[in-house]
Amino acid sequence: MMEENTEPSVDGFQKVADQLDIMMRERHAYRQVKMLLDSGTGSHRVLVSLRNDNVVHTMVDQPTANWNFESLLAEKQGLRNFNEQTRNLSDETSGERVFFVSIPVRGKDRNVIGAIAVVVAIDQVFRTLGKAHDGIAYWIADSDGQYLYQSRPETSGSHTQKAANAIRDFQLAQTWDQVLSGAKPQLIMEFPAIATMLGIRRATLNVGEGNEIENVLVVGGVISLVELEIKAAALQRQLAIAVASIGLLMLLTLSVSTSRLLRPIDVLIKAANRIASGDQNIVIPANNNDEIGTLSRAMTRMAEKLRLAGKNSEQSAMGQMASMIAHDLRNALSSVKMNLQILDEHHRKEGDMQIENCEIALRQVRYMETILNDMLTYARPGTAEFDWVDLGDTLRAASVSLLPEITGKSVEVRMEGEEKLPTIMADRNKLLQLFQNVLGNAIYAVPEWGLITIRTRCLLHESQPSVEIRFEDDGPGISPQIADKVFDPFFTTNARGTGLGLAIVQRIVAQHRGRVYLDSERDHGTTVVVVLPLTQEGTDDSPQSGELS
Repeated sequence: MMEENTEPSVDGFQKVADQLDIMMRERHAYRQVKMLLDSGTGSHRVLVSLRNDNVVHTMVDQPTANWNFESLLAEKQGLRNFNEQTRNLSDETSGERVFFVSIPVRGKDRNVIGAIAVVVAIDQVFRTLGKAHDGIAYWIADSDGQYLYQSRPETSGSHTQKAANAIRDFQLAQTWDQVLSGAKPQLIMEFPAIATMLGIRRATLNVGEGNEIENVLVVGGVISLVELEIKAAALQRQLAIAVASIGLLMLLTLSVSTSRLLRPIDVLIKAANRIASGDQNIVIPANNNDEIGTLSRAMTRMAEKLRLAGKNSEQSAMGQMASMIAHDLRNALSSVKMNLQILDEHHRKEGDMQIENCEIALRQVRYMETILNDMLTYARPGTAEFDWVDLGDTLRAASVSLLPEITGKSVEVRMEGEEKLPTIMADRNKLLQLFQNVLGNAIYAVPEWGLITIRTRCLLHESQPSVEIRFEDDGPGISPQIADKVFDPFFTTNARGTGLGLAIVQRIVAQHRGRVYLDSERDHGTTVVVVLPLTQEGTDDSPQSGELS
């Protein structure tokens, strides 16, 4: 508000006045606040905020003659009486009981340059801080026992106030001095004759920087013993109700928790019984991350492994049977083929009409040889012999090998994607068979003048550099009902097919640590996607069964 050796700033003083006015309006116990400041030049200012009929007036006044902050600090501090009409403090019994305190204001050099004096209505403060609870009467008395505040006109029970003095009302003459001195700062006394209990406690108000002014107050609380018993009985009833409610809640919680715990266990038991009865196509829901969820996922994995093991066992048995049948049939078919070739040469020399019949028979023999070769290939897949293979050259070789089928249906085979495909670590013969099987299925599926597009791109598959080859045709597509069966052995929609083409494709892809899956929609063509890693580093060369994605 002021710089050193200058008069107090008018603007700064007005800001303090505005803040003080807000404080006085919020704190109704404040009756008067005065602030006086002296400057180094001898001039001074006075700020006064008054409450009159609950209306606050704050102003910056000129000081009266011979009034300075020393006289403000010299005023007797502590409990006083205050006359609202004259705005004066006195030690008489008339007027409102207030607490007066003055505080020095220091400058930058720690010298006293002013003072702030506050007048607070004790009764209103006590009414704010000491509101009576049910059945308890509060009172506050000064060191002489005179009441400064009472929460009720009368104390609880049948004990009626006889005088405005706590010492005489409660016969505290022998203990009052001990309470004031702090020897017994707190006492609890019982009056059986009037069924009343009294509790008193010593409180001190220290004013001034050196605590040179001390005011001792005594706070008392009175309650009827009858009311205590009523409250104790009510508390006991509430406690009994609370215990019963907690017990009921615990039973309900236990019931719900047990039900929630047993329900998933019951689901697991039923699932285990279904698996034991042979139903391995089962998925157990596991939405939680607790022990039950972990067990559910483990049982689902077990059922899947059992299903795969059964499928592999079934396929192994079928493969062994197919191998035996194919081996015996191929030997017999070789003799038939040889004799048909001899007959064909004989009829060609004679130039008779049986040449055409021989050619038909030989075509059928070659068709049966193809079926037997597929069965033997699936039954005896053999290990892959890895070497660096030109992927683009292998794709072109597969297309050329199927040139008669391609030209027979006037099918267009289009290559798109990477101009130069990388070499990969693979078995060239198996890759050639893989591409021939996929292209052969596509050629069979498309209509005449159909389109087959082979798209290639490089990517990362499971954090490993790989190549993706997509075989897209514009045929009729595959229905969702049979889409998940196309990689199963002996499943086919071709009247002249063996159902082993895509099963062999899946096995070859698995041997190369790759991935193959189908993307097909009814009336929108079929796409077979093959993903092959560039290298086989970090893996052994043993064949593994592929995963259908």
